[in-house]
Amino acid sequence: MEPAKRARIRNGLALAAFLALVGWTAWQTSKRPVRNWDMLCYMALALEWGEDDPVEVHRLTYEAAQERLPPRFYQNLLFGGFQVRAARYQDPAAFTEHLAFYRARVLYTLPLFLAQRMGAPLVDATWWLSIASWVGLALLTLAWTRRCLPFPAAAALAAVVVHVPPVLDAARFSTPDALTTLLTCGGIYCLAVRRSLLCGAAILTGSLFVRPDNVILIVLLIATLFLVDEREARPSLRFSAAWLVLSVALYLGLSKWSGHYGWWPVFWITMVQKEVYPSRIPTAMDAEVYWEAFKAKSARVLGTADVYWAGAYAGFAALALALWARAGRPACNRRHAAILLALLATFVVRYPLFPQLWARFLAPLYVLVPLLLMTMLVEARKSRSAPLHEDVLAG
Repeated sequence: MEPAKRARIRNGLALAAFLALVGWTAWQTSKRPVRNWDMLCYMALALEWGEDDPVEVHRLTYEAAQERLPPRFYQNLLFGGFQVRAARYQDPAAFTEHLAFYRARVLYTLPLFLAQRMGAPLVDATWWLSIASWVGLALLTLAWTRRCLPFPAAAALAAVVVHVPPVLDAARFSTPDALTTLLTCGGIYCLAVRRSLLCGAAILTGSLFVRPDNVILIVLLIATLFLVDEREARPSLRFSAAWLVLSVALYLGLSKWSGHYGWWPVFWITMVQKEVYPSRIPTAMDAEVYWEAFKAKSARVLGTADVYWAGAYAGFAALALALWARAGRPACNRRHAAILLALLATFVVRYPLFPQLWARFLAPLYVLVPLLLMTMLVEARKSRSAPLHEDVLAG
């Protein structure tokens, strides 16, 4: 059999195995979603696209949940864990006030609305969208790895990357985290692999419609690309300024449109105590309360597996940057180093603002670090072998 034909068969078998594994994982994940309370807010916001009455939105949301969820899960959403859950169920005004925390994530709630209009159960759509995003992430990861490795090795590495527990965890939640991971990785893929600043900037800025706090990564990425990337390839000052202004303006506009209460109420209701009416939480930071809550939450985080995952991946990224600097900061890896630096800086900046290491929040880090490390190694190897090829050709 000809080598080319054997290669096609081998690649076809690797692709079939990869798709079968991804499909099986997606199916198994659909059987055990987390059914988190946030699901109710996203369902309500999906209904808001076609219904203006908050009382009616509240009624339809809980009716849809009761219809599709097993009784014990439904009762947990109503009364489990926090007393405020009962208040949100009993008082449409209290429930509606909580929607402001989520309303800006329109690229997550609008597809839910469209799915419901096409006949899909709204409850199921909340986690099927997360699973579909994870499947898209798996295909994107394969597209990335196959540009650097032989196809069987690329398929194996892509399967490992997306099946790491913290990444797979995002697919189980009725939240935008899996979709955010897909868009963030898609934008970085355009920047790091396709070398398209415009495409990468457009996708990353679009991700603000899913998670507005992605603006932190964008701001830091603009800075690191401008300061670290190769002079010929780095974004111009005009492009960087335009990208920065557009992203910050979009973030502020989404916050105002959604009625978001600001950072301190988010911190308070997550780290200090739940509130029935979040609009009554003061917007001015209380430094003493913040410090006590930060210490208490950090102490609890240290006892979880999340800290080991986050620490390991952040450590790998820092080690890669240190080795890159020790090697003389080769030009072939400058953009990848700039992106890794932005990811690490985002990790450092976000933690004091929201001292939590939930796996689904950090899923982009868990996908991008191994992919960027792989790309840096491949690019460095190509760069070292290039002079030898040129000498051979010249001879």
